[in-house]
Amino acid sequence: MFHKQQGSTLVIVLFVLTAMAVMAVGMVKLNWSQSDTTAKEVLSTRAWFAANSGNEVGLAKLFPLGDEVKAVGCKTAFGATEKLSLNMIAGCSIQVTCDEYKVSGAMTTYQLTSMATCGSNKNQVSRIQETWAKDITEY
Repeated sequence: MFHKQQGSTLVIVLFVLTAMAVMAVGMVKLNWSQSDTTAKEVLSTRAWFAANSGNEVGLAKLFPLGDEVKAVGCKTAFGATEKLSLNMIAGCSIQVTCDEYKVSGAMTTYQLTSMATCGSNKNQVSRIQETWAKDITEY
C-alpha cells in the first residue's frame, strides 16, 4: 500500500507554502507603503497649517494693533533682512519673508511668503503659502 504513494502531497504542500510566503511579503510591503503615505499626509497637513500660521504672525507684525490702522512696513516689522524665523510648532520650522511694492501713487502692497518645513530625513515635507495685503489707509 505504501509503494503506491508518489510524493504528490509534498509538492502541493511546498506550493502552498511558497504561495503563502509570497502573499505575506506582499502584505508587509503594502502595510509599510501605507504607513509611509499616512505619515507624509500628516506632515503635509501640519506644514500647510504652519505656513498659514506664519503668514498670520507676519500680518500681525505688519499691521500691529493700536490707534493707527496703517502698516508699519517690512523693515520695521521684520527687521533689516525682512525675514522672520519661527519655531511655534514642534518638528516644524517656518520662514516668513516680506516684500513691499509701490503700486500707484502712495498705495503700497505687501507680499508675505511663508515656507514651513515639517519632519526630518526621508519624511520631510515643505509647504509654501503666499499672502498679499495692501495698506487700507492709502485709498
